[in-house]
Amino acid sequence: NILEGLTAQIHVAGRADKKDQTQHSYLDIYKQSMVTPPTLRIYANDNPEYLADLPFGPNPVASSRQDVAGYDIQKMRNVPTMFSLNYRIPFVEGLQAKVQLGYDYRGSNVRILRKSYYTYQYTRDETTGKEVYSPREKGDPPFLAQHIHDMDRLNIQAQLNYNRTFAGGHNVGATFVFERMEATSNYTFPTGYYDIFTIDDLRYTRKSDQEVSGYTDESASLAYVGRLNYDFRGRYLLEAAFRYDGSYKYAPGN
Repeated sequence: NILEGLTAQIHVAGRADKKDQTQHSYLDIYKQSMVTPPTLRIYANDNPEYLADLPFGPNPVASSRQDVAGYDIQKMRNVPTMFSLNYRIPFVEGLQAKVQLGYDYRGSNVRILRKSYYTYQYTRDETTGKEVYSPREKGDPPFLAQHIHDMDRLNIQAQLNYNRTFAGGHNVGATFVFERMEATSNYTFPTGYYDIFTIDDLRYTRKSDQEVSGYTDESASLAYVGRLNYDFRGRYLLEAAFRYDGSYKYAPGN
């Protein structure tokens, strides 16, 4: 309690998630493993230095290794906050006023790195008997892509509540609510390609065909809500309600 009849509440929460996986999804890796016949060798000539080139799709061992095929790292952040004041108005019996302010922040940063690598076909030269590993390049060209999203949302709500019982068992209740919401989202999608992969930073991708796109999305809404209740000793009920909404989706006057 701040003053007699006046209370305040503050709620702050936070959440941070990180998803770290290979550039191929786990479902893709599982599918690649299922369609690869068990009679085929994952490594050419069973030599672990040479990943085998498979006829039915990518090598699942290569796809499951970030140091070979690349990665997909997703970071998410969410911070919801809420502040409210509730005031019991002393000079009007049964009347309470409430104001609530909410602010939410959400952000995400996704980094996708595709690396080029080689798989090999094994043969033996019939004349010399020399082992031959023929390379096949995969994942060309290598690239680094980012998906960046930031969202701010503000919600304001004001409310009046009235509940009182008059002599003889006449119960009267009324509620009026005003609510306004505004939200802004920013999206940015930079992508860069490598001639030869060096460092997973967009500064080290080639400048000739770097790509940057993005957009901003804004939304807003407004609402008025009202309700009136009456009953006599829990019987003979009467209720009336209304709601008026406004949205950024419609032009003024609609």
